[in-house]
Amino acid sequence: MPAMGGRAAYVGIVTCGLLDGRPIVISEGYNDMVRVWDLASHRQIGPSLTCEEGHDPWSIAYGQIDGRPVAVKGQGDLIIWELTGHAHAEQPSAPRYIRYNAPGSIYALACTMLYGRSVAVTGSYDCTVRMWDLAVGTQIGEPLHGHGSVVRSVAAGMLAGRAIAVSSSEDHTIRVWDLNAGQAIGGPLTGHTDEVWAVDIGMLDGRPIAVSGGDDDTVRVWHLPTGQQVGPPLTGHTGRVRAVAFGAPDGRPIAVSGSEDYSIRVWDLRTGRQIGLPMEDDRTIGIRSIAYTLLGGRPRVVAADGMGRARVWNLDAHHAMGMTRPTQIAPVLPDMWTDPDTGDVYDLTGPIVDDDGREWDYIDWDGFEPLLVEDGDLALGIVQVHQQWGLRSIITSASGRQHGRDDEDDWTE
Repeated sequence: MPAMGGRAAYVGIVTCGLLDGRPIVISEGYNDMVRVWDLASHRQIGPSLTCEEGHDPWSIAYGQIDGRPVAVKGQGDLIIWELTGHAHAEQPSAPRYIRYNAPGSIYALACTMLYGRSVAVTGSYDCTVRMWDLAVGTQIGEPLHGHGSVVRSVAAGMLAGRAIAVSSSEDHTIRVWDLNAGQAIGGPLTGHTDEVWAVDIGMLDGRPIAVSGGDDDTVRVWHLPTGQQVGPPLTGHTGRVRAVAFGAPDGRPIAVSGSEDYSIRVWDLRTGRQIGLPMEDDRTIGIRSIAYTLLGGRPRVVAADGMGRARVWNLDAHHAMGMTRPTQIAPVLPDMWTDPDTGDVYDLTGPIVDDDGREWDYIDWDGFEPLLVEDGDLALGIVQVHQQWGLRSIITSASGRQHGRDDEDDWTE
């Protein structure tokens, strides 16, 4: 399968969920767009979700409101998109905004249930953790104070039958919050010697735990009821740990970490040892986001890097699933295609080269338009490729003129 993302679909943050019974990946990019991908095919589902400009990719979450799947983005505000019917929609659903009327903005986000209500838990630049009713669109209770710097990550779950959140911060600490009571549980969890960028929660042999990663290049495990660190730090990364995720394939509790050393590592939480070699590909910039999920009952990890790409890794085989092109759907590929909207005629019999000199492979026909792949990236429609980068050597208009860009990258005709 090709990587998700690339120049047309910059991926910065990823999370996983279900849509119409299918495992999906929801990605957020620096182009103010949220996209939904089919985890099995790596192809985009439905149109891109758009919002007001200026919302950088800091946090994205999958949730449900009254049983309906939603994507929730956090930055200057909380932004919610309904995903029901998204796969067959011609136009994206209009976003709904919950305005963040506080200093700073939202950096971290998780969705959970509280008293039967769909709730978002956010961490912010103002050092607070807050709760929001996603259906009503209002803040729940007062801000939760305790961190002394930016809250970088939030995870939500249950502890002794009560809804909790776990947050990590630039103040080198992790905190646990009772969402029912709206207060901290115990004091800060200390041990990291630098900023803590990532946190997730899970179970280790019946004990609730948190897994964290930080700028001290370590992954640490915490026993939530006592706040004590479980065993020594998990070491091996040679750069800041920017992302962590908990999983339990076949009942074996693991942590997956992504670092600015370009690698992904898998840890056995029972032994504290690394499983296999670091998982690496051709990345030249660090891992920024990780999500653990299942595909056909088998463990997968989706990892996004700072170059705007996301790859899916097969944890059974310990390698990326992104090294071959997607399975072709169409038995026969047409040699020519005419865009019904513009009249542009695409000659598909020769090399397909964009204005930057990159060659694209013509790999499929989805019943609407030809699909192209460049350098292992996501399969994109030929119209989108033309609009983004030009295909001057093979595109002709109805009048026979070529389309392309001039030397200043302005569109010409």
